[in-house]
Amino acid sequence: MPTYPITADKIDARRTIRACDPESFDLMVETLQKLRYRISEVRSKMHDLVPAYEKVRWVPGDRNIFGHQRGGVCKVLAQVLVHESIHALATRKYGEGTRGRPMYILLIEALASSANVYFDISYIATFGYTKRTLALVNRYGSYAKPADAHLIKNLNRAIAARYETFRETAIDMFEVYKILFEQLRHPPGNVSSVYRFMKKRKNLVFMLQFDIGNNVLFAKTNCGLNSTREDLKICAEIIQNLEKSQSFYEFLKTLC
Repeated sequence: MPTYPITADKIDARRTIRACDPESFDLMVETLQKLRYRISEVRSKMHDLVPAYEKVRWVPGDRNIFGHQRGGVCKVLAQVLVHESIHALATRKYGEGTRGRPMYILLIEALASSANVYFDISYIATFGYTKRTLALVNRYGSYAKPADAHLIKNLNRAIAARYETFRETAIDMFEVYKILFEQLRHPPGNVSSVYRFMKKRKNLVFMLQFDIGNNVLFAKTNCGLNSTREDLKICAEIIQNLEKSQSFYEFLKTLC
């Protein structure tokens, strides 16, 4: 089955998502285009059958991404490109290796997921609490109860500090990944301590939509249980840049 280049006409919701942060979105899409990422028709159809197939198939150097059929044309959601571009930027800078780098793989996944949160929050900030954003608000609403979080209070906090929310969500998620990964290293682990740890995360309501457990298992399978010095050094560098940056775009530039 054919693959297709990432062009403006093949990006669903491009105008809407781009309006939230044009400078960052353009950098992300241009990165994928320069690296010759393509939309794969067969990956798109496989994703419809088995969404978790992406966890089985994905490797850092993979430049085919899944999309969907719309009007007989294979397209890709803008938010999928946002997520994939973080992986692409990191892979270009730090290489495709996974063995001995579980913390790096989990950190980049936390950043990619938090980039999606950043654009979600920016979407609400740009268009307000309207019918246009109701579906997104309702989606986060489904996670408010298990997170014991006041939805609108958390959304308003995030809207008022979008980059800070991106940064804090990424760090929160990475900390959760680390404690779960440590339980894989020393089974059976203590579920009560993990539960209490997660419930204390300030941005838990934004994190629960992501496949946290399977991401940890992916790291175990593809990276091994032990980190090299390089793994820890790269993570320290990325986190330092994350904390020093004052905007989402500024952070993206540290990955270029």
